[in-house]
Amino acid sequence: MIETIKERDLVRELARRVAEITAEPRMEAIRKRWCDVNALRKPDRAPVWCRPVGCWKEIITDRDMVCEDPWLRGIEYGFRQAIHKRDVDDDSPVTPWFGVHAVFDIGPANTWGVDTPRHESDADGGAWRYDPPFKSAAEFERLAMPSFSYSPEKTSSRLDRFGVLLDDILPVRLMAAPPLPAAVNSMPANLLGLEQMMVDMITDPDAMHGLMAHLRDANRKPIIEKFGLSAYGCCENLTHKIDGVLSITNLRIFVCSAWTDLQTVLDKVQDKYCIMWRQKVLTDLLTRQRGRVD
Repeated sequence: MIETIKERDLVRELARRVAEITAEPRMEAIRKRWCDVNALRKPDRAPVWCRPVGCWKEIITDRDMVCEDPWLRGIEYGFRQAIHKRDVDDDSPVTPWFGVHAVFDIGPANTWGVDTPRHESDADGGAWRYDPPFKSAAEFERLAMPSFSYSPEKTSSRLDRFGVLLDDILPVRLMAAPPLPAAVNSMPANLLGLEQMMVDMITDPDAMHGLMAHLRDANRKPIIEKFGLSAYGCCENLTHKIDGVLSITNLRIFVCSAWTDLQTVLDKVQDKYCIMWRQKVLTDLLTRQRGRVD
């Protein structure tokens, strides 16, 4: 019990640090910078967003973490991420409140009526591989259509729990994120395996369209039409797909990966859209540095 009290005190201290970050004068400039960009107004400069994704575990290691309680440990990790982003001085906006997601009951419990396990690696940081429930498109008929129902009781309990811990430092605020991720690309890979999914896109496109329609309908699609603005892109090379991307409804942000030709994107996009330019910064810097040495 004493250890739990110490952990709660630690989390509250981290919350105070995050609250201080939200009140910094620079934060107002950051919010305006993003608003200007997304409104197609010229900002004072382009916002810079550092997104470590899978590298977070190398930045915030187990040695940095204190809390043993799983709930408190999750909150601690989130606060340490926000503080690290401040340390690198990027343009991530930090809100003066703490978001708590609403609770939805889902049926069936495994979402699609089939389990989607993975084969985990025994090595620390090793890669996992798919263990898909389907071997072919003929098995798609086993798919269930999930249903979601908002649980006011569970949501209220969650809000109360976070509120007792944080409300006097970072007021808790209810958020309603979609029960399923808006990006449906990982779902067919979980069901078929990545390699089989790629093969079926070539050999059985009709079945894949049917599968994607099922996943879309479960996720309340067409998703993009539900929003005023949309963004498209990630890591793939879109150099030869730009016209198709620009035809997307309500597009505002074109994500130009490090493998997409930036000049081609600039020529096509001009000033009608935002460009999120993702760079292999360290690799490019090292390459240029070697070039100078050579």
